[in-house]
Amino acid sequence: MPTYIYKCNECGTKFEKFHKVKEILEDIICPNCNSSSAKMKIRKISINAFILFMLIAILSCDVIDPPYLKENNHTEDTNSKRKILLEDYTGFRCPNCPEAQRLAEQLKETYKDRLILMAVHAGYYAKPQGSLYTYDFRTNVGNELDKFFGNSTAGNPNGMVNRATFLGSKILYPDQWENGIISFLDQKPKILISLKSILNQATRELNVTVEMKFLEQGKSNYHLAIYITEDSIVNYQTDKNANPPDVKDYVHNHVLRESLNGAWGDQISTDDIPQNTVIRKIYNYTIPSEKDWRYNKLNIIAYIHDKGDTYEILQVEEQPIELK
Repeated sequence: MPTYIYKCNECGTKFEKFHKVKEILEDIICPNCNSSSAKMKIRKISINAFILFMLIAILSCDVIDPPYLKENNHTEDTNSKRKILLEDYTGFRCPNCPEAQRLAEQLKETYKDRLILMAVHAGYYAKPQGSLYTYDFRTNVGNELDKFFGNSTAGNPNGMVNRATFLGSKILYPDQWENGIISFLDQKPKILISLKSILNQATRELNVTVEMKFLEQGKSNYHLAIYITEDSIVNYQTDKNANPPDVKDYVHNHVLRESLNGAWGDQISTDDIPQNTVIRKIYNYTIPSEKDWRYNKLNIIAYIHDKGDTYEILQVEEQPIELK
């Protein structure tokens, strides 16, 4: 015998009642307030029929295999996207460079985790000079990159976007940066990078683990490079828009500090890498005691590039160094 669910319009009580179909319109008394059926909203729902309906509905649905789609909360899963490295070639005596750095920060705000920034101090404007500009931001790796790509020779400020070539040149001036970034936004990644870095503050021992998943076949000339950058370094900077132009408390961010494996990194494999291959590499580095780096401001940037061919960066990842 089917079960029917009723709701009393008088007191709101819901209750079940068993009876035959022909008894549906008979007077039904609420067990709570004794109202008659005339004051009741009769929900003629058969539980048995409902179960039958649900079974039919389930059997008639398409089966969806994982991965399942998640609710769209207007947040982008950047871990599965091709990320973009903007290298800003700069110098603390360069009067036009702060404007470029402010633009880079605006682009970071716009493209968020899809965009990774790195400031390379190299060339004429990065050389210490006089009594104010005594600090040396330059690094061996930065000097090597600058010499190879010719950034400071082309006139600072300028930069590169994934070291890709646009209209015959890898060097882009600030007003070209965003167009370079946009060109990569819809490109599918060939590789995904997972990054973990831990620094023992007492021993200054840094451990970096990089896991790479090749979504497409990789080439034997692919190289992995690991850089250290530092944020919030307060020092002098020449700024043509400031008065006076020598800004003593300028905040330098994303500053290239060192490489764990040279300017170009290590060859990932001597052979071509099959699709869906996962490769893990571990790096250990001891921070020299004379370095004035603040450990809580350090980041690791890991990138894979096509060394010796296009030099284009195929994927890049960044993570703050975890302290222990």
